[in-house]
Amino acid sequence: MNLVRIKINELTKIGDWSAYNVELLDEDKTIIIKRGKNLKSILEVGKEYMVSINQNFINYVEPFDGLENLDVPVTNVYNTAESKKEDNLDDVFSTLNRIKCKVEKKGSFNYVSWTDAWEQIIKLYPKSTFKVHEDSEGFPAFIKSGVGAFVKVSVIVNGIKYTEHYPVTDNSNKPHKLESYTYKDKYGNEHIVEALNSFHINTAIKRSMVKALAYFGLGLYVYKGEDLPNE
Repeated sequence: MNLVRIKINELTKIGDWSAYNVELLDEDKTIIIKRGKNLKSILEVGKEYMVSINQNFINYVEPFDGLENLDVPVTNVYNTAESKKEDNLDDVFSTLNRIKCKVEKKGSFNYVSWTDAWEQIIKLYPKSTFKVHEDSEGFPAFIKSGVGAFVKVSVIVNGIKYTEHYPVTDNSNKPHKLESYTYKDKYGNEHIVEALNSFHINTAIKRSMVKALAYFGLGLYVYKGEDLPNE
């Protein structure tokens, strides 16, 4: 059994869980341990222990002075950065998922207003940023002849990042291509899709940003059902 020397620094929190901030003395590293029901009388703040960590669990604990051996299961061990990221995401999602955003209808599809979405984000998380990705020539869209184009936008909220790839389409969800083209709907009516232009790309960028924000919980309800197969 490989034992690791630790020191209990302080009590802390992981969401609603009580936890310990633990220093790995031989690795100059800090981890967070959720406190199980049996831990309170065993791991004391300021004391050192020898522990065995296996698959994110401490499965063996003894005081550093070696006077006592204790077989004690401990709930879970997290890297500090990972635990903070998970807690941040939980907090951000629960906060943003409660907000009802302004919804716009274009064609047969509903969209969250990008101005309303970004206003909500900045009010709650003023350090939030977004990035529009560019191709190798610095153009803010990725275009393939005969197929169409897509944009790529990343959003960072409270230190968490999500990236969305979004197709450049018209209000009927038909892709804009380098050349205009026609198609017929299910009733036999013919429609024209305009050739790709800068306005289409700018619109797609804003929609991509809003959809990236939906991963954080904001306006997620608008997108429910969009991944269902067409009948």
